Amino acid sequence: FRVEAQSAASLSHPNIVSIYDVGHEEDIHYIVMEYIDGVTLKEYITSKGPLNWKEAVNISIQVCSAIEHAHHNNIVHRDIKPHNILITKDGIAKVTDFGIARAVTSSTITMVGSTIGSVHYFSPEQARGGYTDEKSDLYSLGIALYEMVTGKLPYDGDTPVAVALKHIHDEAEMPVNINASIPKGVNAIIMKAIRKDQSSRYQTASGMIKDLHTVLRMPGGDFLADDERADDSPTRRVQVVGNNNNTEKDGTEMNSKTKSTKKSDGKVVLIAGIISGLVIIFSVIGVLLMVFGNSGDKESFIVDDYKGKLISDVKEGLEKEGINIKETPVENESVPKGTIIWQDIPAEKPIKKGQTIMFQVSMGPKTAVIPESLKRMQYRDAEDTLRSLGFTDITMQEEPSDKIPEENVIRTEPEIGKEVPVSQPVKVYISKGPSLKMLPCSNFKNLSFDEAQKLIELYKMKIGKIMIGDKEFYGSVTGTLKVLNQEPVPQAPVYEDYVINLTLEDPSTLPGAGTTPPPAATPDPGSGGNTDTT
Repeated sequence: FRVEAQSAASLSHPNIVSIYDVGHEEDIHYIVMEYIDGVTLKEYITSKGPLNWKEAVNISIQVCSAIEHAHHNNIVHRDIKPHNILITKDGIAKVTDFGIARAVTSSTITMVGSTIGSVHYFSPEQARGGYTDEKSDLYSLGIALYEMVTGKLPYDGDTPVAVALKHIHDEAEMPVNINASIPKGVNAIIMKAIRKDQSSRYQTASGMIKDLHTVLRMPGGDFLADDERADDSPTRRVQVVGNNNNTEKDGTEMNSKTKSTKKSDGKVVLIAGIISGLVIIFSVIGVLLMVFGNSGDKESFIVDDYKGKLISDVKEGLEKEGINIKETPVENESVPKGTIIWQDIPAEKPIKKGQTIMFQVSMGPKTAVIPESLKRMQYRDAEDTLRSLGFTDITMQEEPSDKIPEENVIRTEPEIGKEVPVSQPVKVYISKGPSLKMLPCSNFKNLSFDEAQKLIELYKMKIGKIMIGDKEFYGSVTGTLKVLNQEPVPQAPVYEDYVINLTLEDPSTLPGAGTTPPPAATPDPGSGGNTDTT
């Protein structure tokens, strides 16, 4: 327990749960680990169902980066599964239980008292009790990715043994047959990761990370290439099978040689002791030469703290010093694009020229292009489209338009076609139909009533109250009567469909003035007054 926990504590990676202390108190062994405010990937899948393929690939990149770091430090997890992957509230994946996954459950198979993995996620070689190496972790990650994009496991059964046998003998159904939205490239990565033959799978975590990044750019591309095959079976000494005669001969000769063998045993032991002593002496000398010889090595290089610096500047400087670098891009809302957020070799550590430093470099916040299809789209559909791209801060603003139909999109801020962070607010301008034109009111004074009426109708306005003196008139108006006053006054701003009130001269001989109710064809007295119809 202590050895494995200390090995895990030596790992330092943003996608691995940190171990701060290892110890024991009386008969209790304990580990002090980083607190993660989030949920397990298993709980996340259960609550959301099948994940969007891009989200699943991004999670897999983070997990694979953690596995790569562990393998680089000669640590194989052996129990990669969604239960051992934590998702923080910021969407960061953290792998836990490195080297200490020992909890035995009904879904865990043990051999010779040691846990070899959880049955739904472990590799065929683990199921057989065979040779387990780095490729077993990549198989388990492939199963986890399968579950992320489909919402189900490729192999299931009534008992753990039944599931294990399926890992060994059955071919998994292609994820794309379960979820048709999975791109061809993602389907191919999963099927390669979970191949039964170790030499046919991804040989390294680096190779899988490369393909995961590529599929984000080319989801439908045929970019997979078979890795170099490796002989995964460990070298074993096997007994030569001979014929029966040789066997019998060996048996008869055994006794005759026993005495001579015993005599030579003492000499062999003495010689072996001398050789062992010489090996130890030369080993000590070699170590001393390495330690003290390197202290004056002019080819050594002292690593700096590169976090927070631009990868372009760091890369140029390190290449001049003969140091290789490896970049892993990761999304980060708070760190500007191209900025280093993690390095695998700590500052002040001396390394040899030609050695490689691994960096995680911020891709900046997640971005999306405001699509051209939003133009003239109905505003509810436009909002759904933006939310499907990841935008959350969306507001709608109405404005008049003579060309765009009512409730359809006119434009957006930021403008359509621009790539922006999905966290940025987006304002969508929606048509509320044609605008009412504003114009200065004409001067109708001294015109005859007939002339004034024609102009008012020409400007698409209406006549309201007709006053003679200080009294409202309801009778038939003589067309030759002159306009003495008007409301609104000349040059006042008015809109189309505005109501104009007129005051006419007072003809003392006008028949029926103020005594008869208005006929149907005359203006409605209730419509008088300046009412803004906008």
